[in-house]
Amino acid sequence: RYFRGSGSVLQFKKLEKDPEKMEDFSGVLRMFTPEEVMTLQGFPKAFTFPAGLTKIQKYKLLGNSINVFVIYQVFNFLLTP
Repeated sequence: RYFRGSGSVLQFKKLEKDPEKMEDFSGVLRMFTPEEVMTLQGFPKAFTFPAGLTKIQKYKLLGNSINVFVIYQVFNFLLTP
């Protein structure tokens, strides 16, 4: 079984299975929620999506975003003598 978008997976119990075979993890892994992804990306808590967006649309929009704080830190490091 193929897990589409398996890059956004959270492990919540100890695995004793082959990490190369995603089908062995059925019931062991879960996808991050859009709200959890927003937190990881540094979105403000007050941020909300427009009404009517599907969960898939939210994931796609979040996948195309960047963490502004991380980019700031990288540029600050690169440009500070």
